[in-house]
Amino acid sequence: MRNTLLFVFFLSMVTMGVAQEISLTGTVKDSLDVGVDMANVIAINTETKGLESYGITNHAGLYKLKLKPGFQYTVKVSYLGFKTESFTFTATDADAVKDVVMHVTSKPIRCGRSNL
Repeated sequence: MRNTLLFVFFLSMVTMGVAQEISLTGTVKDSLDVGVDMANVIAINTETKGLESYGITNHAGLYKLKLKPGFQYTVKVSYLGFKTESFTFTATDADAVKDVVMHVTSKPIRCGRSNL
């Protein structure tokens, strides 16, 4: 009986720990409405300035971040040749969707002594 109670207690603690995250999902596209493959998406906790979550978009530009509710985050999306996009997101108790459109940078990419 004691072992059963301990098992139920442990199982409830694990369930509560998993339930304390929400998902921020979305699509990263370019200005031509094409999904950007392999873009970096990071979430920085604005209070602690620490990296909370990160992800890379798939072939269709989809991303998914796991975040703790009740905190505010700065989400940054970057990809070589595009301007870095960022937005502020406050995590509530519900999952959220945020799509991002990236624009080509006008600055040349520096590679050693030459420009690409």
